[in-house]
Amino acid sequence: MLELSLKIRDIPEAGSDARVEVLLVRSFLADALGPDVDLSRSHVTVRAGVMRTNDTILVRGRLEGELFTVCARCLGEAHIPVDVPMNVVLGPEDLGAEESADEESEYYVHDGVTVELA
Repeated sequence: MLELSLKIRDIPEAGSDARVEVLLVRSFLADALGPDVDLSRSHVTVRAGVMRTNDTILVRGRLEGELFTVCARCLGEAHIPVDVPMNVVLGPEDLGAEESADEESEYYVHDGVTVELA
């Protein structure tokens, strides 16, 4: 499994952000997408900015890359471009995660020390 952890104290306060760029490892893609993905040619990269305001962490960026898999309809090769926005808000555990009124953001919790992005 991919481990992408950031220490909260190392994340800049609002006004600037830490840039993160990580190529997702093949085992992560296999776990997330199943056995039909051609891992030798598929790749997805996370490119994001991370900043904090007090105990709240904001991650904004994109998942970019391409996947090669088997078409469910014709069983031929399917090439799937990946370009997906990522908007994540993380708050302390004692606040809990909540359903988002904003359909473009995902809400999660952190332990107060480390933010686990994957």
